[in-house]
Amino acid sequence: MTVTFTAEEALQQLETLLPPEALKPATRLVFLRAWEGEGYSTIATTIGYDETYVKRLAAVLWRTLSKVCQVKITKKNARLLLPGIFEKQQAASVSKRTPASPVYDWGAAPALDEFYGRTTELAQLKRWVSGDEQLSVNSEQLPVATSQNDSPFTKGGRGDDNPSPLNDSLLLKKGRGDQARLIALLGMGGIGKTTLSVKLAQDFQNQFDVVIWRSLRNAPPLNTLLTDLTVTLAGQPTLAGSVPELLNTLRGRRCFIVLDNLETILQAGKTGFYRSGYEDYGDLLRSIGEAKHQSCLILTSREKPPEIAALEGQSCVQALMLSGSPEAAQGILKAKAIRGTADQQTQLANLYGNSPLALKIVATSIQDLFQGEIAAFLAQETTVFNGIRRLLDEQFARLNPLEIQIMTWLAINRDWTAPEQLQRDIVPPVARSRILESLESLAWRSLIETAPAAPDATVGRYTQQPVVMEYVTDNLIAQIYEELITLEGDRFSRYPLTQTNVSEALRQSQVRLIIGPLVALLRNTFSSPRLLAKQLQKVLTRLRDNPQARYGAGNLIDIYAMLGIDLT
Repeated sequence: MTVTFTAEEALQQLETLLPPEALKPATRLVFLRAWEGEGYSTIATTIGYDETYVKRLAAVLWRTLSKVCQVKITKKNARLLLPGIFEKQQAASVSKRTPASPVYDWGAAPALDEFYGRTTELAQLKRWVSGDEQLSVNSEQLPVATSQNDSPFTKGGRGDDNPSPLNDSLLLKKGRGDQARLIALLGMGGIGKTTLSVKLAQDFQNQFDVVIWRSLRNAPPLNTLLTDLTVTLAGQPTLAGSVPELLNTLRGRRCFIVLDNLETILQAGKTGFYRSGYEDYGDLLRSIGEAKHQSCLILTSREKPPEIAALEGQSCVQALMLSGSPEAAQGILKAKAIRGTADQQTQLANLYGNSPLALKIVATSIQDLFQGEIAAFLAQETTVFNGIRRLLDEQFARLNPLEIQIMTWLAINRDWTAPEQLQRDIVPPVARSRILESLESLAWRSLIETAPAAPDATVGRYTQQPVVMEYVTDNLIAQIYEELITLEGDRFSRYPLTQTNVSEALRQSQVRLIIGPLVALLRNTFSSPRLLAKQLQKVLTRLRDNPQARYGAGNLIDIYAMLGIDLT
């Protein structure tokens, strides 16, 4: 009897059948919707692509599948033919593998079409994995994959076109430090965690008996993940996996396992806690970090799991916070062939914190809208749009109310800010300990930048990258505009749009970047100055009725001043 596959299960089987480069993100979406029986027109509307493009992606997919399966696969017969093919593929995989044979299961790992920079980070990770703290930073002396036969990543241009064979004694010599058993790659979305994890796994694959790469994007329950790992490691079907069984395997064989996107099982808005039903992942991480074995588990996450925070610093448990990479940024800009001076390229990269994904998005927009000219883009004086906004929306959706307040104040201050200043500013008052906890949480997510403490202070100061600051400012303007129109909400009273206790240059910047755009929105909404003045009078009446409106009156005065309305 043929097994029934859900769309997600069918996609997982497809990932074992086709090479990674055949399954682009858009192709995956098309397949999922097609499996559910949707027509191409509906699919195009659902995923936001042109129908012609969707049909072209589907045609390539069915053609590739037909070639691999040696039978004609179409949208109409896919659900009829593919389940049987998937079952045969699973059976063949199990029958061919012996418990002692090497296992290289890349799952949904993305293909590395290119890899730029990250030399220092890659060297540090390799020192931790190998346990050799003397391993040179020189990439020519680092362990790399000596053969591409066992890896799906065969395309060139990754920065390792001429790999040096690994001297086994480099990793196995006596006197090295303890090998890391648990490593977390942390950083904001798009910073390059996934790419770095794939590169590390690829370079180490010949030094381990088993390499497994898994994405947690769909938040599988731990039992599902353990069963998957156990089946892959044992090479035979099993009813269920368990943490003790996995640990036994990690002791008996040298395994390199990557779990990508761990933040999907963490609670949004509450750093250091798991989603309900996923708490047992903490037991898994704690066991792997504390138990003796010869394997290594790599995690990638936008937020630090509590077990990493508790165990970090021991030689067997490590965490690497990724920030932007100038080398990767320059490599991406060069590959995208956008034009500009060296200074313009550096300015563009710095605007986006040298984030690889953000620069790929903006480089494509520069090609499409500005004929590839960086100068023309920079002249627009805007950094947040389309894909960049979606990227930041995902990150900010996970923040709690106090973290959002702090991010808003940092955007208003537009300069390095100390915790004691935030404590004075925030209304209603918040305990200093909670502010410090929130700052730590935001730093873990790479949403803020940190500077050493001032000479007369004991803690650091904080600010935001330009693109993050613009994003938060845009959101604040939109929210306050909505409040002024609907006369609902309290942000207009809780935040000052300009400040009097700052330098004149900074205050003028606040007027230009916050008050100016807000007033422009109001002018465009009301057909005459008289109607606008009438609406602002309603705002004033509302403020008079609210004794807690700390900043509202000052904000209204600033708006009147820019409109040229005489308050006398």
